[in-house]
Amino acid sequence: MTSELTAIEQRVIRAGKTVRDLLYLADIDGSLWYRWVHGQAQPRRSSIKRLQDAADKLAPRRGRT
Repeated sequence: MTSELTAIEQRVIRAGKTVRDLLYLADIDGSLWYRWVHGQAQPRRSSIKRLQDAADKLAPRRGRT
């Protein structure tokens, strides 16, 4: 798993949400997440952006306005 995916996943989990919640908001299929996590595929930049945007909705970063 890339460090970006790990950071996004940890942030969402710390906020009490699930990866399923994240994937739903980002409109990303669970099987694709599985392939990324297990190194079978690499996420596109646009997919990481969608995940970051979804994470911002689920777990807003502190100090951001």
